[in-house]
Amino acid sequence: MKRILTTFFALQILFCSVGMAFEPPSGDRWFWIGSTDKIGCWIDIQSMDFRIESMYPHKGHKQVDLWALVYNAERDDHSKQRTVYDLTCKKYKTTSVISYDKNNRITNSFDTSYRDYESVIPETFTEAIYEFCNAVWDYDPRNKNK
Repeated sequence: MKRILTTFFALQILFCSVGMAFEPPSGDRWFWIGSTDKIGCWIDIQSMDFRIESMYPHKGHKQVDLWALVYNAERDDHSKQRTVYDLTCKKYKTTSVISYDKNNRITNSFDTSYRDYESVIPETFTEAIYEFCNAVWDYDPRNKNK
C-alpha cells in the first residue's frame, strides 16, 4: 500500500511540474523586478537604450527604452512590452506589446506608440522599473549621454 501511495504521489508531482509551461527567464539577460501572487515582472537589461529626447514636449529629457516581460499566473500567459521611461518628468509610455500563450506562441501584438506618456504610479512595477533605470543611468557603460 505504501508503494502504491508513494508511486501515486511521485506521478502527481511529476505531472504537475510538466503542466507548468512558463519558466521564468534566467541568465544575464533578464533582471527580476518583482512579483505578486498573480504577476511576475522582468526587464531585459541587454536591450536598454539610453538617450536624450530631441522631440517636443520631452526635448532634453533623459529617457530609457527597454523590453519588459510580464507573466500572468491567473491566465498562464505572458507578454513582452517595449516601454520608454522618461526619467526627467517621471513618466512612461508603452510603445508595443506582444502577447504569448502558455505554449510560448504569439497570440496578439499591439502597436501603442501613438499613446501619450503616463505618470509612473507609486508602488507598482512601473515605479520599480523607473527607479532601476534612474539608478543605472550614470553607471551603465553603454550610456553615452551622462
